[in-house]
Amino acid sequence: MVEYRVEALAKGLRILSLFTEQRPTWRVSDIAPAVGMPLPTVYRVVMTLTAEGYLDHLPKGDYRPAVRVLTLGPRRCAVSISFPRLRRVCSNLRRPPAKP
Repeated sequence: MVEYRVEALAKGLRILSLFTEQRPTWRVSDIAPAVGMPLPTVYRVVMTLTAEGYLDHLPKGDYRPAVRVLTLGPRRCAVSISFPRLRRVCSNLRRPPAKP
């Protein structure tokens, strides 16, 4: 049987696998050594993942998994990724409205 490998896809998946509950955000400069890829390669892959909706670019320059990542795995994985965000949304809903 012939084995095929799409290297660009493998690189993107390696990058996505870095994001965990313990470390939910990463900078491009930290991703490169963590996955053993050159910085320009990581930059291009991260830009592609962001453009396709799999990563969010945060105001301070970090990246985090976007909602579209939830379409990649089982519901259990989706819950572990989304739970911290949902908790923040709920806590914001409990706050009294700001006074004008």
